[in-house]
Amino acid sequence: MNPTPPWFAPLISLLVLSSTARAGDADALAAAQPGFDCQRARTAVERLVCSDADLARADARMSAAYTALALRWDEDRSLRRTQRRWLRERNACGADAACVAAAYAAHNTVLEQALAKVPDLGPFPWTTAPAGSAWRIERIDDTRVLRITIPAAAQRRTLQWEFYPDPDDHRHLFTGGPYTEVSCRPPDAREGYAPRFSFHKRRAGPAIAPITRGARSGYRLMRMTLGEDLPLGEEIRCSFVFSGWVLDRGSELVLVPVDAPATMPR
Repeated sequence: MNPTPPWFAPLISLLVLSSTARAGDADALAAAQPGFDCQRARTAVERLVCSDADLARADARMSAAYTALALRWDEDRSLRRTQRRWLRERNACGADAACVAAAYAAHNTVLEQALAKVPDLGPFPWTTAPAGSAWRIERIDDTRVLRITIPAAAQRRTLQWEFYPDPDDHRHLFTGGPYTEVSCRPPDAREGYAPRFSFHKRRAGPAIAPITRGARSGYRLMRMTLGEDLPLGEEIRCSFVFSGWVLDRGSELVLVPVDAPATMPR
């Protein structure tokens, strides 16, 4: 037999150490998951974040702070604008890891400082109710945002958003017509990233039609169809915005299942 060369054992040790280090790096990367799905990473920055454990942890930290702040902050649109602006700045870094790390560090500090100043208003503000029930709105002072969860549906159905203000509300007259907007996405959607599905519709002025249901008078705002506009078998989260409505007394927003006539505008 040929004797083992004297350099063979150190080489084996080096290979084992190298393999162990790579396995450790892989384990660390697997444990550090960013706040988005790496299988859907498209940009150079997203791919860099998915390949770097420290950046992945920084993104997860940012996502957690942003989500918590969005749940507490009434100025939701202002927060989204700030987040989109930061995403553009981060994406401008390209594959420069130091630049991306600095962008996350600065933005995480801003979000966490803001989070410390905004009180936690209590339970998770997404409210869930089956179609046909109402969301009570105590007051609408120009703009009001409701966050609503629609449970997963197994069968196709058309749902109509209807709004019933108090008939005695003395501010129930509008100049130029009110405005409503609904935006629906999956629960795992993240600002700045394309969601698996989405639905967006707005109505204003004459497009908001009066409606009478029993003894109640209100407005037919808009419709959406589960199984066409939005998928079946998925929980759906919708943000519903009233703007230009100024109401002092309690109102109700109702999501009603209907059989949509072909002649009725959608």
